[in-house]
Amino acid sequence: MWTRVQRLLPALWLALATCGEDLPIDRHVEDLVTIAHGIYGQVTTVDDVGEPMPAYLPGFAIGVFAVPAGSVLGNPVATATSGARGFYEIELPAGDQVLCTAFERCVLVTLVAGELSRIDYEFSLGPGWSRGSPWPAP
Repeated sequence: MWTRVQRLLPALWLALATCGEDLPIDRHVEDLVTIAHGIYGQVTTVDDVGEPMPAYLPGFAIGVFAVPAGSVLGNPVATATSGARGFYEIELPAGDQVLCTAFERCVLVTLVAGELSRIDYEFSLGPGWSRGSPWPAP
């Protein structure tokens, strides 16, 4: 019995030693991109209690809308859902687009023909989208 416990002690010690340690997330997602033009990025979440520690946020819905004449969005022209590492990508034409979360936190972005734009999203009380202009404009 004691021999079995002795064999488990190193694993138990390692688990306790790394408990609560900030494990960084991998922000390098460029190797996951499969589209030629449009937008891609990473969705993360940050706990607002205690030490901020970012984590991947899979299953996060993103919608892209044509810029409306008024302030009411119609149906999305494209959608994506973030994967296991929070990665998403949407192939889009050049021009102005409104990028939104499912709860309508939106930004206006301008896409240049033939280029990729990285636009990350942080689900927290903080910044939200990493790029773009708030939409509708305040």
